[in-house]
Amino acid sequence: SSSTSAPSGGSGGDPNGYFIDSMFRATSASPSTPGPNDAAASKAEAGLIFANGLRQGQLPDADRAYLAQTVAARTGVSTTEADKRVSDAFTQAQQAIETARKAAAHLSLWLFLAFLVGAFCASLAATIGGAQRDRVAIV
Repeated sequence: SSSTSAPSGGSGGDPNGYFIDSMFRATSASPSTPGPNDAAASKAEAGLIFANGLRQGQLPDADRAYLAQTVAARTGVSTTEADKRVSDAFTQAQQAIETARKAAAHLSLWLFLAFLVGAFCASLAATIGGAQRDRVAIV
């Protein structure tokens, strides 16, 4: 499971990475202590699962259960505590995305207003400059 998730990369690399990783998932998380490469692969796989869940608007039950098993195996906490950690992390990720969405909407509004004022000023300056060039009095 973890050896195949590293090459498929993060959420920006392969758009099918989540689906490919889901094919190679183990039925249960291994209770042995993972090495550094396994930890990185597990984090990459969890990132793909979260990215897919955030794109869908919710974390599917199968993915939540799989992440809870993986977190429980890696940290040694109970499955219910691991499920709570997964739920809390996903909720925080959703809140962060909502905050970023609102910030982008505000930025878009202010950029539109700034460009509108800039276009008005440029048009006024062009009118004044053209009149000065032609030596026409502006009333």
